Amino acid sequence: MNMMHGKLRSASRVLLWAALALSAACTQLPTNDIAAPNTASVQQGWRILFDQRSGNCVACHSIPDEKGAKSGIQSTFAPALDGVASRYSTAQLRQWVVDARKINPDTLMPPFAVMLSPQQLTDVLAALQTLR
Repeated sequence: MNMMHGKLRSASRVLLWAALALSAACTQLPTNDIAAPNTASVQQGWRILFDQRSGNCVACHSIPDEKGAKSGIQSTFAPALDGVASRYSTAQLRQWVVDARKINPDTLMPPFAVMLSPQQLTDVLAALQTLR
């Protein structure tokens, strides 16, 4: 029974993200709506990555903290973000966060450009760029 409950919760999560992605599908999402890099706050980016009411990236990704250590509950639903800045350019990271469907049309990652402000997107990108 517990295994079935876990599978239902996982399926519900996938459906929720799919619904969010579909609801944004009709919206044109510009990739240049991120604030100037000199206004980025890495600390704010980290807060957003772990905040359940904003980015909540840990709902799907395993993410090290600012010091590189694993912290809290880490998900394995999506790829781990360890070393993500070494694997992707700044432009690619920006696109993943703004609207990952431009890179991978089959992704379940929601388009965060419709959920986060330009400043929040800039802060998240700044935090991700520290993951080398």
